Amino acid sequence: MERYKNTALILLTLALTGITVILGAIPLRALRQNLGSISYWITSTVIVLALFALQMYGLAIGLLSLVLIVGVFTDLHESGHSILSASATAVSVTFFLFIGGFLISQATGGFMWRPYVQENVQKYLELTQMLPEKDPEMFVSAMVIQTPSVIYMIMSLSLFFSLIFEKRISSWVKKSSDAKLLKSLNNFKLPSVFIWVGIFTVLGSFFHWPQGASFDLVKTASLNTLNVFVLLYFFQGLAIISCFFHVFKISLFWRIFWLILVVTQLFVAVAFIGFIDFWLNFRFKIVQRAKKIKSI
Repeated sequence: MERYKNTALILLTLALTGITVILGAIPLRALRQNLGSISYWITSTVIVLALFALQMYGLAIGLLSLVLIVGVFTDLHESGHSILSASATAVSVTFFLFIGGFLISQATGGFMWRPYVQENVQKYLELTQMLPEKDPEMFVSAMVIQTPSVIYMIMSLSLFFSLIFEKRISSWVKKSSDAKLLKSLNNFKLPSVFIWVGIFTVLGSFFHWPQGASFDLVKTASLNTLNVFVLLYFFQGLAIISCFFHVFKISLFWRIFWLILVVTQLFVAVAFIGFIDFWLNFRFKIVQRAKKIKSI
């Protein structure tokens, strides 16, 4: 029975990775729970190598990234690391290996990533009619230089989705979910120093710098860092919303409804809630409000 479940999880991982990339981490996390650390790494390595041998490079690279993120995170978290340190390490290690691989490939005359990305970004902007008539090339270039942060955000989101669906996927594979992990997600809060770094990245991103390679580098680094910080504060905003759902016992239907609405329509607003939580401490106010309602 376990063999059939593992096979189903592998097939589902391949399908979701091929279609969405991000959602492939959900069944992969369940596979890691079922197999344990050593079997997980051996099995996933064999599958990735097989995909490379079949010249399915896109799927192989996507799966390899997810395998590293889920595997490193789970190993670190099981060894006692906090959810923040384990997730930051897992995503960062995968990201730098990913970028390093592309840079080595380009240096050796292999895959030329920048022209490829620029061409596809322009096609996407033209298709969605988002390409401005004034200075379209400059707009495309501004999007291309943010590619590193987009990759980092995709990796972070894949881990995020694998964790928020932890309870559901665990029940399907007949494994107990990690109660401490779920509690950590609801209590997720970035260190206070992130606020000040975030403010400096905003200044670096939108300040009108003089022309020059060194200033271009500052702006590029600031834009990419800002994108990542917006995502991190979005996660913190979601944790606040999750706390509200938990305290006021919101039904599963409405939780899913609001989650879809938040992700698709209110991304920036939720990130802003996460950002100002440093000063307003929303979760404390939610708990205090619930206590007042109960005492009435």
